[in-house]
Order: sequence, then structure tokens, then C-alpha cells
Amino acid sequence: MDFKDIIGHEKIIQGLQNIIKNNTINHSYLFEGEESIGKKRLAYAFAKTLLCRDEGLEPCNSCLSCHKFDSGNHPDFILVKAENSIITVDQIEDMIRQTTTLPLESKRKIFVIDDSHKMHINGKNKLLKILEEPPEYVNFILISSNPRELLPTIISRVQSIQFYPIEYSKIIDLLVEKFSKSHAQAEFIAEFT
Repeated sequence: MDFKDIIGHEKIIQGLQNIIKNNTINHSYLFEGEESIGKKRLAYAFAKTLLCRDEGLEPCNSCLSCHKFDSGNHPDFILVKAENSIITVDQIEDMIRQTTTLPLESKRKIFVIDDSHKMHINGKNKLLKILEEPPEYVNFILISSNPRELLPTIISRVQSIQFYPIEYSKIIDLLVEKFSKSHAQAEFIAEFT
């Protein structure tokens, strides 16, 4: 997963690359927007880039870190997601324990919390404590389609990045170019996205 594999969100990608270029990487981000518009894909691309040994604006796709990320085996990338519609307190406590160990292969550890609004209230409170003073090598990316369900104090400690739906024309172009759909078929399909 690379930035170039993502359709749309050019301004967000450019902003994230500028953050990397200027070495102004925040410890916590909130990727917020509607369901299924690319927040998680972009979080993965950002995480892979930050973990890449090449330390460029894009992952090199040739180092061991990139290969491990692509295979889902990177020890410094941790995904937390809901189990049975909720992110439990135990999951958050386990994640917090993992923040206390140094990265194994990279300069940082990255924790992505998918559907972060589904955290149990006690988990939200525990997350808040680690967001107040995270280890310097830790980065959090919270993903949410409903950030109003997060604590205001959590939102105040993260850099919020707002995602918007992808332009209709870009969806059509993708369907025509990558999936060999006719323009009419692509328009029909795009109406349902």
C-alpha cells in the first residue's frame, strides 16, 4: 500500500508528505470522514512510509521493513480493531503495554485504531492517558466515521485530518482505466459508491 495506490485525497497525501519532509510528525492523528472513503488505506500508506528504512516521502518497497509491512508481519505496526462491534478495555490496555517496549526494527511504533469511536468508555479514558504523554517513538492513527463519539479531550490531543468523498469523475476514470468498464458502466457503478 503506497500513496500512489490511492485515488483522490491528493491534498491530504501532500500534507502528510510535507509533514514527513519537514520532520514535523505529530504523535497522534485522527483520520475522520464517511465510511469507506479511504481513511484506512491512507493510514496504512502513511504508516508504511514512516516505517520504511529509506525514510523518503514514499515507501521504497524494497527494504525488509516494506516487505514485512506488505506481508502483515511488521512488528512495529499494530492494528487495533473492534471485536463484536466494540474495542474492549483489554485491547486498549494491551496496546498501552506494547507502547512501553522499544521498536524492534524501525525508529518508531505505529498504532492504528480502526473505528476508534467504538472504544468502550473506559478504553477511551485509558487511551487519553497515553495520548497525554506518549513515548517519543510512538505514533497513533485513530480512524473514525463518527468522531463525535470520542471524548473531546481525545480530540484535543490529536491532529485531525478531515476526509471528503472522492470526486465522481475520478471514480469513473478508475473504473474505465483499471477495470476496463465502458464509460456508461462506470457512470452506473459510480452512482452507487
